[in-house]
Amino acid sequence: MRSSRHRGSITVALTLSLGACPRSPANEETSESTGTDPAETDTAAPSDTTQAPPATTSTAGDNLTTTGDPTGDPTGDPSAADESSDTDPPIACLDSDQLAAQLQTTLAGVELDAVWDLDDGAPIDRPPNVDLAVITFQPGCPPASANVLLSNDAADVHTSSIDPVSAAVTDITWRSWSYDRWSGAIPWDAPWPPQSSIGPATGSLDFMVPNPASLFKVLVGVGIALGLDQGTIALDDPISVTNVPGGGFTGTVGEAMDRMLTASENGATSAAIARLHQAGLLPDLLHDTLDGLGLYTLRIEGTQPDGDWTPPGAVDTTGRFHMTAWDTARLLWLLDRRAPEATWEVDGAPVDSSFLSDRSKDYLLGLLADQGWHEVLSTTALCGLPGRQPGIPARMPERWFDDPAAGDYGVTVEGIPLSDDVRPCNDLAEVSFAHKTGLTQNFGSDAGIVTGLRDRGHERHYIVSFIANLGYRYTDPRLAAMYGNPCFDADLCYSQQIASLGLALDQWLSSQLQAP
Repeated sequence: MRSSRHRGSITVALTLSLGACPRSPANEETSESTGTDPAETDTAAPSDTTQAPPATTSTAGDNLTTTGDPTGDPTGDPSAADESSDTDPPIACLDSDQLAAQLQTTLAGVELDAVWDLDDGAPIDRPPNVDLAVITFQPGCPPASANVLLSNDAADVHTSSIDPVSAAVTDITWRSWSYDRWSGAIPWDAPWPPQSSIGPATGSLDFMVPNPASLFKVLVGVGIALGLDQGTIALDDPISVTNVPGGGFTGTVGEAMDRMLTASENGATSAAIARLHQAGLLPDLLHDTLDGLGLYTLRIEGTQPDGDWTPPGAVDTTGRFHMTAWDTARLLWLLDRRAPEATWEVDGAPVDSSFLSDRSKDYLLGLLADQGWHEVLSTTALCGLPGRQPGIPARMPERWFDDPAAGDYGVTVEGIPLSDDVRPCNDLAEVSFAHKTGLTQNFGSDAGIVTGLRDRGHERHYIVSFIANLGYRYTDPRLAAMYGNPCFDADLCYSQQIASLGLALDQWLSSQLQAP
């Protein structure tokens, strides 16, 4: 068995028969334009890939400096991107209704309701809860956006209604995940307790929100960035925690941020959480800031001053950590300086897009652009693995290459060998993907900003957010037949239909958003 690399933001509350967690407690947790893995063809020459180097800083807030380009724009100037000139030819603008219809078709087409439940040794007995949101940015056009849901509560893929002023979903009541309801210990249609609602209870359709797994670390990163801007946190602050998820961490805040957002290290996350408590940003100020942006479903409740995520008596983070795909996408929009300014209103006033400094936004996106775990919507890190499906054709950052100087283009993340040679997939990369993934036994997620590589002739720009109860317990029937347990035996820890979803969406969006 390969080294275990469970990115365990959740200790499973169900009794499952999968054995030990396949990925170490130290950490939690790309692709091609064809439907086959290019690594199965002739090996290509070394690619001209570049990386977004780790951000560096000497002080906090406005003195924060970053290196690298989180946007994928070779100019390195986020503020100059997505502009169209007066001489550009007329273009057909993608609208939100078109986008929603395509999301419905694509999500239905990948048949995530046919995944295999390794615990039961049978197909999943009901549709998984899948929350998918996309926001597109097309030069010369207003943003298009849509949120679609797959669940046992809707006969088909459901398109959420979004208020044109507040940009809030209006026809859904978001509910905390209930293991008992999912497992059948209580009836699926049992009345919901009042405390189960997440944010304002506004809609007639209930949707049980999957735990975000390590995607929640984006919220921790936002909290640290708030502290940097306020001057209450500096990246060179020393921090040390022990006896917390991931075992502990000793280093600086900047080092913890890098390990948390690029490699999903749990000990580094605990250190960052402890620092947020010390600075007074948790338990309340971070959430007050998110509420002030109208992002009421983004919550990381119950964290402890010592960095522990699980208060006494709690089993895991389920019921306390919440992120809907739509609010996650909107948060990423607020961080994306290449995107047009967000225009929704909160309590009658325009949303405060300047809630973070430009430098802090670029710092966060620079770290997300250095993501190592390209294995969900993008699968570049898995290049060449039998059974892998191509996803979003994202470029793999070079920092994860084994030894390019010696001709070794394998990929290793946190000591886990993934690809023996990433070049065939990286040579076909069309976009950068500044994103964060999450994985536990029951839940899987991926959300980030896709930016076309202009030096390769690609110009699309969109945000995608995917959150589902499709952790490594669930796989594809063909992978179960090949490996028994694909996550334990082959590092294929997600249904590859998720990657197929990413590829299908990206191909369609490329056709819609590419400049004429």
